[in-house]
Amino acid sequence: MSFTVSPKDTVAMDTSQAFAHIAASRPLPQPSPFARRLARLCEGADGSPQCCDELMTSDQEFCRDLLHFAAGPLSREEDPPALALPMVIADLGRPAVASLATLFSLLQGNRHGKCRSFDYQRFWQKALARGAAARRLALQDNEPGPLFFVYGALAAIGELALATAFPEEYGELLGRNLPAEKMQESEERLFGISSLDLTALLFEQWNLPATVREALKEPSPHPGGRSPCRLTVKSHRILRLAEHIARICMLDLPLAATFLTVERLAEEERLGVEEFAALFDRIVLSWQAASDFFEIPSLTCPPYHRIKTMDDIGLVAENDREPLTLLLADDDPITLICLEKVLKAPHRLLLTARDGQEALALALEKRPQLLVTDWLMPGLSGIDLCKILRKTSVTQHTYIVVLTGRESEDELLKAFEAGADDYVTKPFNAKVLQARIASGERLLRSQRTIAHDRETIKRYAAKLAASNRKLQSLAMSDFLTGLPNRRSALQRLKNLVSEVQRYDEPLSCLMIDIDHFKKVNDSHGHDRGDRVLRHIARLLEEKARSYDMVSRWGGEEFLVISARSSAADAFQLAERLRRGVAAEELAVDRGLRLQVTISIGVATWHPTCRNAGDLVKKADQALYRAKALGRNRVEAAP
Repeated sequence: MSFTVSPKDTVAMDTSQAFAHIAASRPLPQPSPFARRLARLCEGADGSPQCCDELMTSDQEFCRDLLHFAAGPLSREEDPPALALPMVIADLGRPAVASLATLFSLLQGNRHGKCRSFDYQRFWQKALARGAAARRLALQDNEPGPLFFVYGALAAIGELALATAFPEEYGELLGRNLPAEKMQESEERLFGISSLDLTALLFEQWNLPATVREALKEPSPHPGGRSPCRLTVKSHRILRLAEHIARICMLDLPLAATFLTVERLAEEERLGVEEFAALFDRIVLSWQAASDFFEIPSLTCPPYHRIKTMDDIGLVAENDREPLTLLLADDDPITLICLEKVLKAPHRLLLTARDGQEALALALEKRPQLLVTDWLMPGLSGIDLCKILRKTSVTQHTYIVVLTGRESEDELLKAFEAGADDYVTKPFNAKVLQARIASGERLLRSQRTIAHDRETIKRYAAKLAASNRKLQSLAMSDFLTGLPNRRSALQRLKNLVSEVQRYDEPLSCLMIDIDHFKKVNDSHGHDRGDRVLRHIARLLEEKARSYDMVSRWGGEEFLVISARSSAADAFQLAERLRRGVAAEELAVDRGLRLQVTISIGVATWHPTCRNAGDLVKKADQALYRAKALGRNRVEAAP
């Protein structure tokens, strides 16, 4: 049986019932099946840690995004980023990885929607700012930063949910611009549930921790008088401060009350003003890194101390458009005063000059975007001023409006030929002058936008090139050991074979297998088996020569490519590697040390070899003999 729930149908229900009805009949933001499954596994309800890790590594797109996100927005200045996936998972922890999968899929699938009054882009901009703030604050408090990044980013997901479930009704409610408290009451009255309660219930559905769900609201004593959990209280403090920091990042006006609240909350966290200002500026950098990663434009946010010194009008100018400098030049003091009065505006910085020479000096020093100049001035006329400015590199793009009493076509042509962009006849009409200046400002802002877009494209192109290089590196690397992978080794071997065939230089390769590795996995588990592989990879790299290429061939097999090595040299290298591994006791876990040996097959290029594959095959056959003859030995191909 299917049914449709209207907002008024939910009024008489409690929040859980309202949520159940909405979820049954209305679309809601949902993580991908992969993210949902991963969250359940990481919670321990549906499988083991091993199953969790296997699922994590099964989605290549997610693995790539996770590596890039960990190396970018989640990286810490004091620690080098982890490059291999197992290292990233171990560093972040499985719950954080699962939570990030939830965030990734939600953000990817909910960039747009049907609610016309809901600003989807601004929602995610603020979400990422809140997440960046929550992460930094959590790290300050020795809490897991990656987890709090997700908690902060999703702390208002209920708003998106209402916009998704009730696009028309919620859009109408948004249009009323209610304060936060009134908004919550109106949501409950209209939908039977507030966006805050909806967030908590979605968190529960997505297997996010109960402490965080409870932290969304002011923690209250439990039934029986028990105090709320210490972590819940701490999480609430972090999320509350993160919300106010996000408001500053978004320049949500008015900000005066927000500053007071933020600094009071920072004081509770034992952060002085200077310490908090530095923290805020780092948060902005993290926010911008996260925005770049998700390809969501971030606002230009000035440093904390600068924001505090600006009024709301100045903040609008900083956020939306930088102030334009306007130079007024006229030898008549009365006209100059009138110009100032007519053109004065919060988004303009006005400069005045009483003759052409003074105007030229100010133009070269201050580089105004606009110039309003009288045609006739003693010494240097407005026309001569135009000519000079157009020939000077720092002022050649200045928008110039000439004030003139001359209206003949020939005279006006002279002005345009000298470099003027527009003219206004004297005595000037205030509205006409304002309109002409506004037109010039629009042109200048368009030019500024184009220049900004070009720079943005350049930055994105550079980032794309860097990402492509990283992806290429990842494609040629083994994610577990960090060694070159099979593909990389084969490419290297093919290149060396070409040189051997051309210059008749020796070339050898060593095929290495860890003895009885299956027993290690069966007896001690795959996690410890992976640690053994990483240990062996490190030992081989340490004991090989600088010009030898150590790669992971697959499973428990490694390939060492030794250029310019004769059969005798290669055999000697193989023995050194075998003895080096056998002499080491591998500490794979606390209290567990394993003695591991390796078998090695050595092959050297011979004219009978047709290609790189033949050389590898010879080494593999020699390895097979070494294993058949008892393992922990080196055998050379004939």
